[in-house]
Amino acid sequence: MIKETKELLKFGFSLMKGITASLEDKKITLGDYPNFLGALMSAGAGFGGIEKVAEELSNRTHAETKELLDFARAEFDLPDNELEILIEDTLEKVLGIYDLALRWKNRGKTTEE
Repeated sequence: MIKETKELLKFGFSLMKGITASLEDKKITLGDYPNFLGALMSAGAGFGGIEKVAEELSNRTHAETKELLDFARAEFDLPDNELEILIEDTLEKVLGIYDLALRWKNRGKTTEE
């Protein structure tokens, strides 16, 4: 299950959307606070189970990896489509590298250790 990971990502995407919207005029002011309401509303859930994210990522299945990537693609919408595709591809590679690092870390270990 990747519930906590998705909630943390949702917070991150909401924060990014707030920053992007606020920077349209090249500055962030107190008047931009409505742009950050989504992030504020999702912060509790996003950080509430943050200690479980590493475990969720370590134990995720191929289906959950696809679910995470689909979730990120749906939530992550930038006006610059080329940049958006590059970031999505990067996320996919980072998850693959994370899996590879876990395989190296656990190489030769038994489940009894």
